[in-house]
Amino acid sequence: MVGVRATALVAVLLGGLLLGGGTGCGLLPWACALPDRPAGLAAPDLVGDYTGDPFGALHLAADGTFRVTDWQGEIPREHRDSHHTTREREERESRTGHGEWTLHDPASPLGDLSLDFHQLDGVLREDEGIYDRDLEVGGSTPSPTLHQYLGDPDLCDVLTFTR
Repeated sequence: MVGVRATALVAVLLGGLLLGGGTGCGLLPWACALPDRPAGLAAPDLVGDYTGDPFGALHLAADGTFRVTDWQGEIPREHRDSHHTTREREERESRTGHGEWTLHDPASPLGDLSLDFHQLDGVLREDEGIYDRDLEVGGSTPSPTLHQYLGDPDLCDVLTFTR
């Protein structure tokens, strides 16, 4: 009889967890956690070409510059192109761009890696300032990965770049 009660209790607890977790990953913080930054990672370890999933390609150069192709994602209001009618349409637009990248100290409150765009097609021209995006670094020192939440982190939608 004890076995039946224990099984029923486990079923109720698992059912509640699954139903509660179905509304987003915020209730399960480990479900969407980005990987930890590799210990001892330095800027030269990141130099190279990365392919994004679900979109994008990124080249990090040794001189601290970068280039992107097929870049998509949320565009802050101050950088939105007035020729587009909706934010959703802008987010699906494929863009190319370039700028400078910085690997931050592990104790920094910023993301591990900042991409400071100087130009991004349809969003930012060379003379208009800087549009920046922060990425987290995971993987290993010889094979790093770059990550960014796409929108609300509770939705577990992550852009991942691999080399």
